[in-house]
Amino acid sequence: VYISFKGISRDNPYVDKDFLIEQHKSLPRDIYYQEYLAEFTDAGNDVFTNLDLVCMLDEWGIPTRGERYYIGVDTGISNDFTVCVIQSESGRVQKVIRDNGRTFEELGKTIIFECRKWNIVGGFCETNGIGLAMFELLKPQIKKIQPFTTTQTSKAEGVRKLIYDIQEGKVELPSQKLMPEVFNEMSAYTFKYAANGNISFTHPNGIHDDVVDAIMLANLARNKQAFSKNKLYIGNSNKKQEYNYGI
Repeated sequence: VYISFKGISRDNPYVDKDFLIEQHKSLPRDIYYQEYLAEFTDAGNDVFTNLDLVCMLDEWGIPTRGERYYIGVDTGISNDFTVCVIQSESGRVQKVIRDNGRTFEELGKTIIFECRKWNIVGGFCETNGIGLAMFELLKPQIKKIQPFTTTQTSKAEGVRKLIYDIQEGKVELPSQKLMPEVFNEMSAYTFKYAANGNISFTHPNGIHDDVVDAIMLANLARNKQAFSKNKLYIGNSNKKQEYNYGI
């Protein structure tokens, strides 16, 4: 005799309901349904949903006085691309530099030249492998950029934050007309379970993820570095009052 029971997380009186809401917003749909709603799913590659609503920008932005911007840099080698994403504090991706076939010194100079047009107040550059050389090239010219070591944990944090911000409509991305690589890479992005049971985010064979990684880094910087250390800026974009606050 077999008896089957089904219990879902929200029926557990000891589970924080806010925690479940956060998980729902920052996990791929299939993973949430499997882990928290006890449903059998055919886990696929639907990491990012709502892309049709956020891939809406038909032209690149221009620097706006008083606006603060964040960058994400992913350095590619061989057939991969080096990508730099410039994102406004409000979440709008203003510019994407994507190139390969040149030395990282040449690509670094291109990134520095473009970033000088914008008020860059923060950002991450991946420092795995050749990325460290790119970071060391950029750092003297882009003072606010910080190193980012990609691990399973750090990447999952960045990807889940991007999932959440896309679901909530907190980011604006280039349209398929302006830059089809954005939609193509993000719609193909996938996940799998690692040996330790944690979620690992990756890309299918034959498809790049350089743009995804650069957007993830810029968006993570926007969320983690939104305020200068111990300072809070209040006021309109042309005249801001500065306050100190404790962390």
